[in-house]
Amino acid sequence: MPYYEFTVRADRELDVEALERATGLRCTRADQGARLAGHLDDGAALHGTIARLYRLGVELVALELRSSRHTA
Repeated sequence: MPYYEFTVRADRELDVEALERATGLRCTRADQGARLAGHLDDGAALHGTIARLYRLGVELVALELRSSRHTA
């Protein structure tokens, strides 16, 4: 199962707990935003997550697909 890391930012302070609930991904604060990470089943799940971030008014700054060795 692919493991993704998203870097996001917003014009307001991000509520990391709300982002975790909305996306199902682990969320940590980062410079000027937050980093979300976790496994997504397929491309549809990836696109759904990106759409949720858009609806929440969160700007997607970076998206990285990580190999399984980064998931430990």
